Amino acid sequence: MAFVTPEEIRHYIEDRNPEDNEMDEDLSFSNEEIQVAMRRCARAYNSTPPLRVSTVTPDCMPDETEMFFDGTIWKLYAARLARLSRNDFDFDAGDVNVSPEQKRIAHMGRMAAKAEEAFYIQAHDYKGTKNISAGYGSLG
Repeated sequence: MAFVTPEEIRHYIEDRNPEDNEMDEDLSFSNEEIQVAMRRCARAYNSTPPLRVSTVTPDCMPDETEMFFDGTIWKLYAARLARLSRNDFDFDAGDVNVSPEQKRIAHMGRMAAKAEEAFYIQAHDYKGTKNISAGYGSLG
């Protein structure tokens, strides 16, 4: 069985090299940020009912579905969104009110919400199936 890796996360979100991010001209996420997001994803999965049915660690999140990819990018985007929102401010440039991060915050918020929803749908289904299989054996 193969497991999710930070390199696969980078490929999943097209954050492989600076050329992928024309605006920033650098990687969007550091390796440390990806590893923290993977830990948070594993914790979110382990906290999803039914509890103790199927647990994972950041080192052993199976890559057989996109569930842990979605969960990790949700956590990456949520953390970035918190930082962007915390540092967002409006200022006047002549007669124009400008919020330089506003579009990024809106986009990141949509992406985080979409990834969170996908993660939880998959996690509930996956853990529910594991729970039924543990009680009744393989179905179908």
